[in-house]
Amino acid sequence: MRSRKIFNHEIVEKAWCDKTDFDDIYYTDNLKEDDVKKILKKNLKRKSYIVWRKRISKVKANKKF
Repeated sequence: MRSRKIFNHEIVEKAWCDKTDFDDIYYTDNLKEDDVKKILKKNLKRKSYIVWRKRISKVKANKKF
């Protein structure tokens, strides 16, 4: 069984990657977008979390078109 710390680290890695979207994380780890955001908010520094949210919003906007 994976420890929670290792699991959280893997989620942070997946979420930080621009090629991985929330659907991919949901299918592999059964976590919804809000769950991923909570994990990142707990495991990243405040500024890093803000930077990530800005990047994700741009990536999501680009994928819609």
